[in-house]
Amino acid sequence: MKKLIAESIFIFASILGSLWVDGYRENFNEETELNNSIITLANEIESNIEYSKEHLFQLENMLFMTEYMLDNFKTYTIKDLRAVHDNNPFVHRFSSENKVTYIKKYYSFIDRNFFLWSNAWEPDNIFFKSLLNSGELLKIKDKLLIKEIESIYTKQEERVSGFYNLRNTITQSTFAWYVEKSMNQQKTNSPFVNERDRELEVNLELRRGLITESIKSVQDYISSLNEVVKIISNNYKKV
Repeated sequence: MKKLIAESIFIFASILGSLWVDGYRENFNEETELNNSIITLANEIESNIEYSKEHLFQLENMLFMTEYMLDNFKTYTIKDLRAVHDNNPFVHRFSSENKVTYIKKYYSFIDRNFFLWSNAWEPDNIFFKSLLNSGELLKIKDKLLIKEIESIYTKQEERVSGFYNLRNTITQSTFAWYVEKSMNQQKTNSPFVNERDRELEVNLELRRGLITESIKSVQDYISSLNEVVKIISNNYKKV
């Protein structure tokens, strides 16, 4: 009888032990997967830091160009603007290696971009969205980290995007002005030289203000990104 009881206890303990090991292993695997996901998110954020620094450089050069146009509104020439862009480039394309290439070979289409360039804002957020959609983001227990992550991917990015949308609105207004002036003028030179008027000047003033605010928002965004990377690097290591 005692032997039967002992065997039953042993079997019961073995089952409990097996369940505990399985539960521990499953929990460990989940924690490891979440930890590695956070590390991967940090890599995406670091990529956005580099992208944002380049974007900031472009905005600062756009501001310099716009201020030059306003300071010399009655006298600037296309040749002058090309010289300014040579030293303060912002009109660009992406190479086959996805590298930014600044354009310094000019013709009329590029010249128009001195006035019409909006500078698209397109940070990476693919991995963040995957974490959000899978529910993994909600499993992060670090309240400070989750607060900072939510801030950069919502408030901060939305603010930068909002200023980009406003800049694009001014670009559309300036483009409409350009088309109207091009249809009506007899001269072959650019309306940005021959037809400059108060409407164009106002658009440039609005553009200057929006670029100034855009620069501030991107600077704040970069600071927030760096803070998140700091938190992750201090508390999470690749397993």
